[in-house]
Amino acid sequence: MCGISGLITISNFDNGSSIVQNMNNRIIHRGPDAEGIFESGNVHLGHRRLSILDLSAAANQPFHKHGFTIVYNGEIYNYLELKEDLKKEGYDFLTDSDTEVILSAYHFFGKDCVEKFNGMWSFLLLDTQNETLLVSRDQFGIKPLYYFQTADLLSFGSEIKQFLEVPGFKPQLNKKIAATFLVEGSLNQSQETFFDSVFELQPGTNLTIDTKTRVINSHVWYSFIKETHKKNALSYEQAVLRFDELFEDAVKIRMRSDVRVGSCLSGGIDSSAIVCKAKELGANLETVTSCYSDAKFDEQQFSDLVSNTTGFKSNKIYGDKIELDRFEIIKKMIYHQDQPIATGSHFSEYNVFSEARKHGFIVMLDGQGSDEYLGGYPEFQSILFQLFLKKFQFKKLFHLVNKESLLYRRTHKEIIFRELKSMFYFPILKQIKKVLGKENKEYANNLLNNYKPTFYKPKSFTELSILELVKTSLPYQLHSEDRNSMLFSIESRLPFLDYRLVEFCLTLPDSYLYREAYTKKILRDAVKSLPTPIKERKDKMGFVSPDEQWVKENKKIFVEVLTKAKEKYGFVSDLFLEQFQLFLDGKRTYEPKYFRALSLVYFCEEFNIQ
Repeated sequence: MCGISGLITISNFDNGSSIVQNMNNRIIHRGPDAEGIFESGNVHLGHRRLSILDLSAAANQPFHKHGFTIVYNGEIYNYLELKEDLKKEGYDFLTDSDTEVILSAYHFFGKDCVEKFNGMWSFLLLDTQNETLLVSRDQFGIKPLYYFQTADLLSFGSEIKQFLEVPGFKPQLNKKIAATFLVEGSLNQSQETFFDSVFELQPGTNLTIDTKTRVINSHVWYSFIKETHKKNALSYEQAVLRFDELFEDAVKIRMRSDVRVGSCLSGGIDSSAIVCKAKELGANLETVTSCYSDAKFDEQQFSDLVSNTTGFKSNKIYGDKIELDRFEIIKKMIYHQDQPIATGSHFSEYNVFSEARKHGFIVMLDGQGSDEYLGGYPEFQSILFQLFLKKFQFKKLFHLVNKESLLYRRTHKEIIFRELKSMFYFPILKQIKKVLGKENKEYANNLLNNYKPTFYKPKSFTELSILELVKTSLPYQLHSEDRNSMLFSIESRLPFLDYRLVEFCLTLPDSYLYREAYTKKILRDAVKSLPTPIKERKDKMGFVSPDEQWVKENKKIFVEVLTKAKEKYGFVSDLFLEQFQLFLDGKRTYEPKYFRALSLVYFCEEFNIQ
C-alpha cells in the first residue's frame, strides 16, 4: 500500500521532478518506508512505499522491468497464481513482490492484464518504447486516483492535497458538490470533487496517454452490471456452498502479507464473518473494536462473543473516553479526507485505525462492501414491498410483512404504513424540493444556485444494489476507509469486495439475499462458525457516534462555527441559525445538517478556500 505522484509536462517545462518530490512529501503517511522519483523526458513519476510484500529494497518503486516503469498503490492478491502462470511462459522473477508481477503481466497480456488481477490498485505504468502512460484503477475504486490538468501539465495523485504543490493549482470550492453535500449529505457520487478542476478517475477505468501530445484515451475495462443478466440456476443450498467457497478464498488471499495482519471487529455480521472465517482458515488474528460507554452506541456484547468463540485477542478503544480535542481530530480527518465529512461516525473509524497502529498492525481486514449487494440496508426491504404490491403478489407481501412483524415485534400496521410512506410521501417531497429547491431559505443563494437535487428510484433489488455500489453508498465508504486507514499508514483489505463474490451474488434471486425477513441471509447461513446470536441479529449499527450528544456538549463552538458559515462563507441563512438555536433549546429535533455545515467550514479553512 502506497502513494503515487505523476506529471506529464510540456517539453520545455522545468523542475518536474522537484514538483513530484513535493507531491510525495504531502503523502508520507501513505508510505513511510521508502520513496523514489523517476524522470524520463517530460514524464515524472513519484512513489511513497508502505512495505507489505517483499520488504527488501529490491521491491521499492518506481519499479523497472521489460522497459517499463511503474508506480503503484494497492495489492494484487492473486499475484502468486499469476506468477506461476507467467513462469510457465518463460518469465523469471527477481523479487517476491506483486509489483513485478504486474509488469510481467503487462508485458505478456498488454493492457488486458488488468482483467487478470484480483485486488485493489491504482497505478501509472510508463511504456517508454511506445511513449504511452497507462493509468489504471481497480474494479470498485478501492484505491484512489485523481488528476488535474493545465495548459502546461497533466498531474496525478493518490490524494488531492498533492496538487497544492503543482503550479497552476488554486484550491477553489466546487459549489455544485458543496451544495449537494450541505443540503442532502451526498458525497463521492461522480467524478467531480470538492475542488474545482480536480477529477477522480472512475472505478474499472484505464487511461492511455500519449506522453508527447498528452492526448488521453479512456476505456472502461470493467463493469459488473453485465453480470446481473446472467441469472443463476443454483438451488439455495448450492448457492450457500458456492458463496462459502468464494468468501473463504477472498479472506484467504487477503491474508497474504509479510507484515502483521489484524482485523476490524464491530460485532456486526460482516466483520464477525471475516474474523470467524479467518479462524476456520487457521489464522491467529487480533482484532480492534470501537466502543462507547453508552449502550446505544456500543456493540461489545457481540464483538466479545466473537472473541470468545475464536480465542482471538480483542483490543478496544473507547471513543467517549479519549481526552484529545475532538474538534482538532475532525479538522485532521477533513484534511486527510480532502473533503468534508458527513457525520461523526468517521471518528469511530479513525479511532479503530489509530488503535490498530498502536498495536503494530500494518494490514487490517474490514467488512466494507457487503451491505450494498447483499441487501443489508433497510431500503432493500422497501424495494421488495413495492415489487410485491405493484405485481399484486399479496401472498408474498403478507409473508414479508408477517415475518418482519414476528422477527422485529412490530405490528403489521406499523410496517405497512412505513413502507407506503416510503413509497409515496418521501418521493413526493423530493420532487417538491427539486422544483422549489432554490427557495429553501435555510441555505444561502450562492450555494443553492448551484444545487441540483438528486433523485434515484430503482425498480428492483438488483437495480438498488447497483445504485448502492456505483453511486449512493460504496464510493463514499471506500473514500473514508482509505483515508482513515492510510492516515495511520495501514493497509485496509476488504474481502467482501472480491469481484468474484460480488458478481456471483448479483446473479442470485432476491430471495437468497433477503430471506425470512433476514438481510444477508446467504452470508448468515454460509459461515457456519458465526455465533448464533450474531447470525440472528436484527439490528444494524456499523461505525456509530453520538453526534447529537456531542453537539449539545459543545454548543458554544458550534454556534461560533455555524455563524462563520453564514457571515464569512455565505453557506447558510439566518433561518438555519434560528433552527439550530431551537434545537439547543429543546424545541426542535437534531438534524445532521448542523454537523455538515461545521464540516464544510472546517474544510474551507484547512485548504484556505476563500
